[in-house]
Amino acid sequence: MLALTRSRNAQGQFVDGKLFTDDEKREKNRFRQAKWNAANPERKQAIAARDRANHPDRLAFHNRKDPYRSRRSRRRVGARQLGRPCPEVCEIPGCGNVGKIHFDHCHKTGKARGWLCFNCNAALGHVKDRSAVLRSLADYLDAHA
Repeated sequence: MLALTRSRNAQGQFVDGKLFTDDEKREKNRFRQAKWNAANPERKQAIAARDRANHPDRLAFHNRKDPYRSRRSRRRVGARQLGRPCPEVCEIPGCGNVGKIHFDHCHKTGKARGWLCFNCNAALGHVKDRSAVLRSLADYLDAHA
């Protein structure tokens, strides 16, 4: 989305400026904030201390220990849902990747599916779990092999 920025000239009158996209405005604000932070480190610390004192609930939320955030816990939950522990290799036949094995589940139903390597899990995510697209990709590879 484009946004027209307005600024004041030397006489204090508004003049139309450049059209900025949301990304450009975000980057401009990020740069401006970083510049202010570098110029005002004491003021930044004072504001942060005031916010911590005035909003302890926010601090507690960000510092919480979420048991589902750790990799080991996700494996434990996945093993419980599937009824079998995490294997050493990917469960996709012919893949055979060894290393980081991830718990795979359906995002629509939440149902557990299995244990996949990062590449297989990412491939399913990129095609949004559509089997027709995967079949079309396999046909394409076979046709151009």
